[in-house]
Amino acid sequence: MGKCIRVGVLGHWGGNIGHGIMALGVQRILKEAFGGQAEWLPIEQHRPFDIYPKWHPLRYAFLLNHGRGGTAMRPIKQLINRRDISALLWQFSWVGTLDLGIACGGPLITPHMSRGDLGLMHHHMFGAFASKGLPLLNLSVGSGYPWEHVQKTLTDEENIKFLKRVFEYSSVTTVRDELAQRLCADIGEQCELVLDTGLVAGNEFCRLAERYIGQPYVVINYQTYGANEDWGQNVNPEVWRNTVWNLIARIRGRYPLAFICHNEHEVQLAEKMDTTIPRYQPKTMQEYAQVISGAIAGISNRLHAAIALAGIGVPTVAVGTDTRLGALQAIGLPCFYAKEANAELLEETLENLIRNRTSENERLLFLREKTLNRYVEIVRNAIIH
Repeated sequence: MGKCIRVGVLGHWGGNIGHGIMALGVQRILKEAFGGQAEWLPIEQHRPFDIYPKWHPLRYAFLLNHGRGGTAMRPIKQLINRRDISALLWQFSWVGTLDLGIACGGPLITPHMSRGDLGLMHHHMFGAFASKGLPLLNLSVGSGYPWEHVQKTLTDEENIKFLKRVFEYSSVTTVRDELAQRLCADIGEQCELVLDTGLVAGNEFCRLAERYIGQPYVVINYQTYGANEDWGQNVNPEVWRNTVWNLIARIRGRYPLAFICHNEHEVQLAEKMDTTIPRYQPKTMQEYAQVISGAIAGISNRLHAAIALAGIGVPTVAVGTDTRLGALQAIGLPCFYAKEANAELLEETLENLIRNRTSENERLLFLREKTLNRYVEIVRNAIIH
């Protein structure tokens, strides 16, 4: 290909570093697909009016931004997201200067997907690309349902209409877990299951990290409920804390330990757990790469901490409270619901991973390359067609 490929990448920039891991995976995919011919343009999904030129009045309507303005602004947001109003506004969008759009994915399919500001993120922004005749790849769409209340079929008409419109504006949609795939099929949308884009970030992490020469450690990511929320399932944070504390007591004599924290709150949680265990809060992808480069195994509450480790071939035990765990099950990582995880079970699972870490490393790296190759095919085909 002779010309530069301009790609608008829709993600959450400057938020939780997990979003950056997905974006880093997309960056690796573009590098593999187009080499140095791809120009990367980040677009903040939480500022849906960034798809307009800087002179456009909507760029200054901060109260209309995602998550702001409260209920008083809801009618105006709904008005803007109407098909006829959107069609008028899209004429002024600058995305027509691009060749391709890629959305980094996440838990789109949830009990309340049609509520709030998601319409501006997934209808208004996506539709801008479709209005210009540009391919928009919606990659790594996942589900997010409470573990005790998994949705078997989509019945809410508003949710179905919401999801149908997302598909209408997307050229290709891939899903990252079986539940998301099944629920999409339930409304007549057949989606290929391709592992989370964050997995292929492992290629970049390996490139970014300096060679680790210290003693290998087990890395732990710890959150209050065994996840960032309990989804109303009455997960007892003290029970989960004691589980992690007991696990640490069981394994610390055999392995050095380290906490990897995605925000300051997790740093504080880790410090309260044990002040003697090193705590790392990486702020950049290079810092993240360096922390995980020393790991021989992991225990993680955060989805993308586990995915980042898997991407460099480090086996990880995952604990959570919702169906985002399905993205890790698809990778073949052992996953447990926080209420059902105990120190003995986690220790046994972790030891099994460490005993088999050579074969697990090979398996995970094979999956990473297979996933990368499939995404490269999808991206190249979108440009060709």
